[in-house]
Amino acid sequence: MQIESAHVGRRKSEVNIRQMEIDDIGSVYHLGEKLFTSEEFPILYRTWDAYEVTDYFTSDPDFCLVAETGGRVVGFILATTIEKEGTAWK
Repeated sequence: MQIESAHVGRRKSEVNIRQMEIDDIGSVYHLGEKLFTSEEFPILYRTWDAYEVTDYFTSDPDFCLVAETGGRVVGFILATTIEKEGTAWK
């Protein structure tokens, strides 16, 4: 999926959304490290580590996406499903 992004005072750039690949783990981890600081997200800061990223990727790779522009990862989504016994929801 490709999305055009316009920034005030900047040229339009194309953002490509794609499935995360194993080679993206380092980029995703380092980007998250910059974003999830203890000041902004104290709860996430304590759990953000390389294991967390790898665990999401290995358990539910279909729900792990990256946004890239110019060959660089500039965003990501890591998600998972939770199975709850006794409900219709997965």
